[in-house]
Amino acid sequence: MIGELALRDCANRIIGGGGRRGISGGEARRVSIAIQMLSNPGVLFLDEPTSGLDSFSAHNLVSTLLTLSRHNKTVICTIHQPRSDIFNLFDYVLLLSKGKVVYFGQTKHIVNHFAYLGYECPYDVNPSDYFLDLITINYQTEESERDSKERLGQLISGFRSSPFYNSGQIDPNNTTATAVSIADDGTRTSIIEQQPQKDTKFKIEKRNTSFFLQVWLLYHRAVKNMVRDKSVVSARLVESVLIALICGGMFYDLGDDLEGIKSRVACFYIVVILQPYLIIISNILQFSEELLIYDREHYDGMYDTGPYWLAIKAATLPLEIVTAIIFSCIFYWMTGLRNDSIDHFFYFALILFLAQYTSACLGFMATSLFRSFAGASLMANLLMTFWAITTGFIINPATFVFYMRWIAYTSLYQYSYGALASNEFRDNHYPCPFPAGDIQCQLFDGDDILARLQLKTDNMIVNIIVLVGIASCFNLISLIALKFVVHKPK
Repeated sequence: MIGELALRDCANRIIGGGGRRGISGGEARRVSIAIQMLSNPGVLFLDEPTSGLDSFSAHNLVSTLLTLSRHNKTVICTIHQPRSDIFNLFDYVLLLSKGKVVYFGQTKHIVNHFAYLGYECPYDVNPSDYFLDLITINYQTEESERDSKERLGQLISGFRSSPFYNSGQIDPNNTTATAVSIADDGTRTSIIEQQPQKDTKFKIEKRNTSFFLQVWLLYHRAVKNMVRDKSVVSARLVESVLIALICGGMFYDLGDDLEGIKSRVACFYIVVILQPYLIIISNILQFSEELLIYDREHYDGMYDTGPYWLAIKAATLPLEIVTAIIFSCIFYWMTGLRNDSIDHFFYFALILFLAQYTSACLGFMATSLFRSFAGASLMANLLMTFWAITTGFIINPATFVFYMRWIAYTSLYQYSYGALASNEFRDNHYPCPFPAGDIQCQLFDGDDILARLQLKTDNMIVNIIVLVGIASCFNLISLIALKFVVHKPK
């Protein structure tokens, strides 16, 4: 397709747009046509494809369309003020004015048709400009409006009484076709020609790209877009470092006393609320624009929903892993969390990754349902507000009213918070400043601290499994939304 549309010279250049330099306007138009041609349509519609192009680029573009039409394609396009040489490239032309057909027939006969009606095109005037002037209503004065409407009525009635009008009403099952010959003197001759009957049934060709090939191509494109658009990746990496430094500075070197233990509980809540929230907003902002491209390409039948969804998930997963590791490496050691075993650090990083990934899935799900940034962010923020309240830090879970209890069981932040608390306090003992056996030493016992939190689930492994399940539910909903919630391309 690149070769057929003469795009080899710019095949490895960025398209451009949005203030970014790229290929020329004529090349961009040919790229848009090439995209539509990838699904091998039998009919190609174009709305003013030459608008905004210089005369040379416009002629090359229409010449390309002419080449496509010679390969068993029907090309239909609207065009305003084409050059005479561009105008003559078309096989058929349809002139419309106020919803009425003024002419429909072969381009080579249009000049003689209007001459027969008394409107001969001067030899030094572009025919398309001349005919458009004839069929346009002039509203400058009442007299000019009346004259132009009268002229238009004559042209419409003249076409309806001409052989062209009947020649356009051909029964596709009929074996005869009418051709109209117009001599230079305006004499018309109707010719009946016998045509062989053709199979008019349109057949859609079977897709020749497999599921896995579609996944690979879409994954390759998604990764390339991330590499090229460094702002998304850089912003995520910088954001992870800055938030980790800010939060680590707030909870720097937590002690083992009662104040330090309370601060540990608070820092878990900050971690599972602040960082995932920023990721939700980032994902909604990114995919509210990217899914517009998906809508257009999927509407054109370029690929299926499943390969696109799988490719996007595979392309964005490494970034979630890297940012979670970066945040954990900074925050965990700055705050002085549990260090009796390196396993606790890795569990902390795993839980944070799941919290981030589940939040990213929430953002993608909301965007898949609503597309717009406003609608998706409203949905995500509404859910996050209820889930943040029912985490177990602001309100003790034992005091939840009945309608808050079932919300708590759906809260991804409750399970993240519970997993981090379990990782820190389970089987952990902080130095007790009181004599051994003193009842106040229970305040420094990790299991007793965990029990006083009265979490819905204080088992770390169970919390991790539930987080995986919630992320899977979000992913499944987003897949169903992409497949069945139709958004017409803009």
